[in-house]
Amino acid sequence: MEELDLYPLDNPVAWTKSYRGARIFFTTLGHPYDFREPAMRRLLVNGIFWALGLEDRIPVGGANVDLNAEYAPSDAAFGGYRRGQEPRQMQTIIGKER
Repeated sequence: MEELDLYPLDNPVAWTKSYRGARIFFTTLGHPYDFREPAMRRLLVNGIFWALGLEDRIPVGGANVDLNAEYAPSDAAFGGYRRGQEPRQMQTIIGKER
């Protein structure tokens, strides 16, 4: 078997599945830096809404994923942990069209 067969150049980063009546949304993305991008936040929020059976609540342009506070994630690398850092309230407004 050739190496290209083992490691194809194109791989999905998100997919859905229905299993025994449950809906599953999965993504291989999720590094803290990924969430700096609105498209990543929108993918995740829209996927969660779909998995909950609430896809009719997703606006045509996707969920509004604007942040109401600065998002400055650590790099999540070895030695990159920040002592004393507390989770901040990050509110996402769902259903508000732009």
